Amino acid sequence: MVSPQEFQMLPVEARLARLFSCSSLQTQHAASMPSTILASVQKCSLIGWLRLLPDYGRIQKPSTTGRGRAGPDTKYSVVEGGTATPQANRMGTMIWNLLAHGWALSPQRWAVASAITLSFAVVARVLRGVNLSGAWAGGLACFLLFAVVGPGAFAALVALFLMTWLSTRLGYRTKHQLGIAERREGRNGWQISANLGVAALSAVAFGITGNGAWLTALVAALAEAATDTVASEIGQTLSNTAFLITTWETVPAGTDGGITLAGTLSGVAAGVTIAAIATFSGLVPHAQFWIPAASGVFGMLGDSFLGAALQRRGRMSNETVNSCGTLLAAAMAYALATRG
Repeated sequence: MVSPQEFQMLPVEARLARLFSCSSLQTQHAASMPSTILASVQKCSLIGWLRLLPDYGRIQKPSTTGRGRAGPDTKYSVVEGGTATPQANRMGTMIWNLLAHGWALSPQRWAVASAITLSFAVVARVLRGVNLSGAWAGGLACFLLFAVVGPGAFAALVALFLMTWLSTRLGYRTKHQLGIAERREGRNGWQISANLGVAALSAVAFGITGNGAWLTALVAALAEAATDTVASEIGQTLSNTAFLITTWETVPAGTDGGITLAGTLSGVAAGVTIAAIATFSGLVPHAQFWIPAASGVFGMLGDSFLGAALQRRGRMSNETVNSCGTLLAAAMAYALATRG
C-alpha cells in the first residue's frame, strides 16, 4: 500500500505508472486513501491525473491543518495530505487545454508536425517565396496551424502559398519595371506575420477553447490573405489602371487602395478556393462554407479602404494594413459563425 504522502514522494515516472489506470488505482489503494481522494478518482482520466502532478505546477503548498475542502467554484481541485487545494498555475492550465483540443496529442504527431513544418519552410525558402526571416515566421505559423488544427489547416496554408507565389511571379518583369514588384528573395518576416499572424492566433484560441468558431475565423484570415494578395498581383499584371476605392478616381495599377475588376475576381476565386479546401477537410461545416469566403472579400475591401485612406498618406504601413485586413475577416467570420 502507498499512502498519499508517499505517493507524492515518488518519481514522476512511478506516479505516471500508478495513475495510468483509474480502476486499478481504486482497487489497490482505496483502503489507504481519504474519501476526498476517492471522490476525485471516480471522475479521473489520464490527463486529469497528470494535472495532479506537482511537476506540472498544479499543486500548492501542503496544508498546515491536514483538512479542508475546495470551494464550490474551484476547478481541477487537487488533494494533498487529505486536503483539497485550488487551481494554482494558470499557465499550466492553458497548456493542458491547448493539448486537450489540439491535433498533435502524441509524440508521433508532434514529430510529424515538426518535420512537415521544417520541410515546408525549406521549400518556401528555396522557391524564394520568403527570405530567411520569412521562413522563420512562416515556419512558426505553420507549426501552430498543423500541431493545433491538423492537416486540413496545413492544406489550406499550402494552397495559400502556391496561389500567392504563382500570382507574384506572373508578369514579374512588367511589375519590376513599374517598381511595384515584390523582392526577388521573397517576403520577409514582417510580411508573413502580417498575413498569417491572425490565423495562427485563431488556431491557438481554438486549441484553448475548443470553440469551432475559431476555426472559421482561422480559415477566413487565410482566405483574406489569399484574396488580397492574388487580387493585388493579378490586378497589377492585367491592368494598367485601377479605381481608388474611396473616390473611384482612376489611378495607376499598384496604387495603395486601388482595385481592378480582373484582380478582384481573381482574388475572390482564391478566397473561395481556401474556403473550399477547409470545408472539404472538415474545418468548416458545409453549411458555413460561405462565411470564410465572404469574410475574406470583406477583409480585402477593408484592406483596400485602409490603403487608400491611410497607407497612401504614410499614416499606416503595408504590414499593418494587411494585419487589419485579416483581423477584419476573422472577426466577421467569428461573429457570423457564433450566430449559428
